[in-house]
Amino acid sequence: MPTTQMPFSETPLGVPIELTNVRQSIHVAVNGTESIDAIFLWLVNTTTGALTVTIDFGLNAGGNAQMIGKEVSVPARSAGKINVCDGQILQNQKILAAYIVGATSGVNAVGYVVRTTP
Repeated sequence: MPTTQMPFSETPLGVPIELTNVRQSIHVAVNGTESIDAIFLWLVNTTTGALTVTIDFGLNAGGNAQMIGKEVSVPARSAGKINVCDGQILQNQKILAAYIVGATSGVNAVGYVVRTTP
């Protein structure tokens, strides 16, 4: 089965996505259930203090039916990138989204998708 590495759907040029305290979409998975998207996601804290980010994995277009709601502590910038997803499967137009808890900015989401098609 052929695979293609690509940027997240919400950043087609592959630039980091600056997260805020409002849930924002990072990637919308491929339509249907024959193809799959393997998600590879890291978070980068650009501030001098630790921040918490909530990752919502598997939302539908209405913003509910999440499969995984995970809080991740992201250490200050000196810690580098924090791995959040290392190949988690997403398909059928489910959504990967995230938001910062208790701050309005300071974390960037970076990564890519490996799409497998039949």
